[in-house]
Amino acid sequence: MRKNSINKLIMISLFAALTFVGCLIQIPLPSGGMVHLGNLVIIVSALLCGGLVGGLSGAIGAGMYDLLIYSSVDGMIKYFILKFVMGFIVGYSFRFLLKRKTINASLIN
Repeated sequence: MRKNSINKLIMISLFAALTFVGCLIQIPLPSGGMVHLGNLVIIVSALLCGGLVGGLSGAIGAGMYDLLIYSSVDGMIKYFILKFVMGFIVGYSFRFLLKRKTINASLIN
């Protein structure tokens, strides 16, 4: 394997573990609901490493959380797809806007 793919694999596994731990940390809301920090980790990984790494790490970490904590296979599949799409869209839209801003800045100068 190439060095770049090994780095991506390490980043996916690191952020997947952080997403799993972030899902365990829950903050109660006054309305009775709960917010967990797993979504924050998914967004940070997507912004730092790109859409594919953010999507896969979020999907694996949140999917494993749902499978191990709630023992729900169909819930895990839904959570897996939802968190992958969330990380993928955040990462690729950020990269697209960053590239677009860089191109516009180079045209001005």
